[in-house]
Amino acid sequence: MKKITMLSALLFLSFANAQVPKGTQFVSGQFGFSTIKDESNNSSSDSYRFLPTYGYFFAPNWAVAVSAGYRQTTDHSTTKNANFENLNLEAESSAFVVTPSLRKFWVLDERFSLFCQLDFPLEFGSTKQFLTLESNGVELNHTKNSFTSYGINLKPGIDYFVNRRWKIAASIGEIGYNNVHYKETKFNKSKFNFEANFSTIQFAVKYIIPAKK
Repeated sequence: MKKITMLSALLFLSFANAQVPKGTQFVSGQFGFSTIKDESNNSSSDSYRFLPTYGYFFAPNWAVAVSAGYRQTTDHSTTKNANFENLNLEAESSAFVVTPSLRKFWVLDERFSLFCQLDFPLEFGSTKQFLTLESNGVELNHTKNSFTSYGINLKPGIDYFVNRRWKIAASIGEIGYNNVHYKETKFNKSKFNFEANFSTIQFAVKYIIPAKK
């Protein structure tokens, strides 16, 4: 029994002292495309996202990272006007995304580590809306609004080492705040987020560049 207790203590100490060395670098990225259709109300949504990331460990188990990329969402829906004519509404939102972040890691063993990251997302983009008659394609209305947004998000996650160079990372849920300012309409929108469900899981692949000895 004493041997088991001593072995458990040694294993715990070895994991507690395990570190990601200063000078370690990583490159990762998120790429996604999705299409959602709802036949009940004749609507659909297409989204695209590309967000590469570079990170550097400035101290053992502490890293800074920056992500920069592009995202776009296009929503389509059909409704009827007072004359029972079909109207097509298309709404598009696109933005360049820059996200600096601070990350803390806890190494559990040779394969797994936990992390918590503090993100500061910035977006610079625009929204467009087109309203047309389905029968002849005549445009009835067209609006455009540029926007900037900023926020702060806290996300927990887990890393899994596939091998010495490659990791799979997953973040689950987030707590945060986001503010959007629309230039043309001079409208501001703020939102507090608290999400902790499987629909908020984000996966990424990481390539590790070991620290130079």
